[in-house]
Amino acid sequence: MKSKRIVFGFIILLVLAIVATMIWQFTRKKTNVSLTLAPSIAQAVVDGSINVKQGDFYLVPGQHKLLVKMDGFADRALDFSVKSGQVSDLTIVLIPNSPVGVSWLQNHRDEELRREGLGGEKFDSTTSSAVKNLPLLKDLPFIDQLYRIDYGKSQKNPNDPNALAIYIEYYSDTGKQQALDWLRFKGYDPTKLELIYQKVGP
Repeated sequence: MKSKRIVFGFIILLVLAIVATMIWQFTRKKTNVSLTLAPSIAQAVVDGSINVKQGDFYLVPGQHKLLVKMDGFADRALDFSVKSGQVSDLTIVLIPNSPVGVSWLQNHRDEELRREGLGGEKFDSTTSSAVKNLPLLKDLPFIDQLYRIDYGKSQKNPNDPNALAIYIEYYSDTGKQQALDWLRFKGYDPTKLELIYQKVGP
């Protein structure tokens, strides 16, 4: 009876050791990803099925797709790669594209300030070289009653950190036209810029 208990206990320990080894082998192949979101409560999904939150999580090395969305804001999709043994830092700043998003930011001033800070931190590293190619950036953001002109990451070349686009938020067709007129007044041909329009309001 005693020998049976010893054998049974040995089998249990062996199974536990095998399971622990498998878990260790699996997790050690995964690499840390650090995700920063603005707004911080935005929904993020990796590879179409893995729900993640702002903070750290783990992925196997290789190519992955990230989709971030929140009601009232434009969705952001990002292709990124994870390398073994290296921490991947991802920062996603969503831009409001409806009154819902604008109102949410107005009611969450701390998130708006954080969002602006992250946006500035994200683009400051590329601004100096970008300003040489596009001096207009020094005058942005430009805010009017009917529109706002700012700059952000390129959607045509999302994987190029030096590629920037001009974002125009407008409240009416008149505001959109006035934004284009302002760009022309500054000496730029809107057809030669990557313009991303975002209508705010009904």
